[in-house]
Amino acid sequence: MKKDLLIKGLLYPLCIGVALGLAFFLYSLSAGDLLVVNEQNAIAYFDSDKKEENQNSENEFELKKGQVLATAKFGKNSMDVVFEADYSDLNNSISFVKGSLFGNAGFGYCYSLENNIKDFDKKEIILSTSNGEYKYAYHSSFSAKNENDIFLHKLPKGRGFVLYYQKSGSYGFSSDYEALVYKEVA
Repeated sequence: MKKDLLIKGLLYPLCIGVALGLAFFLYSLSAGDLLVVNEQNAIAYFDSDKKEENQNSENEFELKKGQVLATAKFGKNSMDVVFEADYSDLNNSISFVKGSLFGNAGFGYCYSLENNIKDFDKKEIILSTSNGEYKYAYHSSFSAKNENDIFLHKLPKGRGFVLYYQKSGSYGFSSDYEALVYKEVA
């Protein structure tokens, strides 16, 4: 009787618990593969020491929100490119969001309202900065569901910028974005 009680009351629940725990552990190992995003560009994040930041900021040019970086000339029109412009200022400017500055290797990302760039010449944009003038030619365009998809989109090698805007529907904004890729020309 005691042996039967020991087997049914302690040994069976213990075996069932170990089996369920092992099954859950094995499932959680294989379920981790579902969270992996395939075919995306790798992104590395790192934190730096405050001492290093202070030393570097004294030597480098520091951008401030609302600072005019360049003037974009397209066709007969021109518009200022502002670093992290407020949404209310986008009526007459383009906002530089992130990435490489004009003339540097890599791509920068600029946001605009659709109405501002609807009438401009897609073939060529000239950016006048304090470092000189840079010519950019239209390379391609793509659609994206959100801004992260734009930042993760595979771009051609070289120098340039991505000008993107939120598509407007018949009654306001939609959730889709349109991005225009420009490459620097010599």
